[in-house]
Amino acid sequence: MESLLKTGKVRAIGVSNFTIKRLEDLISKTKIIPAVNQIEAHPYLQQRQLFDFCQSKGILIEAYSPLGNNQTGEVRTLDDPLVADLAQELGWDIGQVLYSWGVQRGTVVLPKSITPGRIASNLQVKELPQHAFEKLNGLERNKRYNWQSLWGFDIFQEIGHDEIPRIAKEAGPENLKKFAK
Repeated sequence: MESLLKTGKVRAIGVSNFTIKRLEDLISKTKIIPAVNQIEAHPYLQQRQLFDFCQSKGILIEAYSPLGNNQTGEVRTLDDPLVADLAQELGWDIGQVLYSWGVQRGTVVLPKSITPGRIASNLQVKELPQHAFEKLNGLERNKRYNWQSLWGFDIFQEIGHDEIPRIAKEAGPENLKKFAK
């Protein structure tokens, strides 16, 4: 990939779901530091240590699932009563509150919608008042919605390579019901 950058075939090199350990390993073996690390990030999963590490290396964080997602059927950041209260207080929609939080903390957010009204609303990122920003910072729950047992590999280095195959096998029938529609 470094040679593609040097020849001008690509303008930047990025990674996805890299932990601090994986980034340190990559940086120790390459000449070019990735421009971006795409990770799941929202008020319930702020990944502050990873965020700080990436900032210190000049790596931009690109946040997917900035609202949480509904793959697991659990309560999402989007459904949090505090977020709804802030949206009402500010006269914004909930997506604007969450996207604004992500941008204000220094991440690139990746909203997803097929609804024209929501797409337009997603572009209306604004600066949150400090009290609102701090309240959203207080929602950290270390809650991951994109769970690695779907892939059968310890992507986030949270479980251990020995456990993942067992977890993936156990979760397989349920995952097929949820995701193979």
